[in-house]
Amino acid sequence: MTESGDEASDYVVATPPGPHLRANSSIKPGPVEGVVQKIKTWLAPTDTTSPASEYRKHLNSHVSSTGDWILNTQQYHRWSETDAIGDLWIRGIPGSGKSVVAATMVRRLQQRGDAPVLFFFFRESTEDNQTPHSLLKDFCHGLIDHSPLLQSTLETLRQETPDGETALFNKLW
Repeated sequence: MTESGDEASDYVVATPPGPHLRANSSIKPGPVEGVVQKIKTWLAPTDTTSPASEYRKHLNSHVSSTGDWILNTQQYHRWSETDAIGDLWIRGIPGSGKSVVAATMVRRLQQRGDAPVLFFFFRESTEDNQTPHSLLKDFCHGLIDHSPLLQSTLETLRQETPDGETALFNKLW
């Protein structure tokens, strides 16, 4: 799902479930968990759990049944039920509720639990939400528990460079 608006545009990208990522494909317990936690700390992702986060603000702005119309569209059904369509694009004028609909959809997808749900709200007024670097760090953070290859790649980058943002962006983007 991708959305855009004015200068303070919000973008949310979600990839539908598929064989490439499954929620139950997380890492095995053991010594790897400590390394993964170090990588997560190094990534320093955007906080999405605090009440002041963009995601929580949009989620808390949702009024019951607001935006539910999208769940009944043919585009949404094709996107959510197949692997053929990677992104769902929501367009609208600034202030029309795109971010609220997007946050609500993120929550619904997370509740399904069949795949990691990656999302990011770009926001000009929030320093942590302004750059592609931040998006990449957040997406890596969201995928690391589901990809041993990503774990290995990020651990190598973490050891090679303490400046994770530059190294991460240059190697993975």
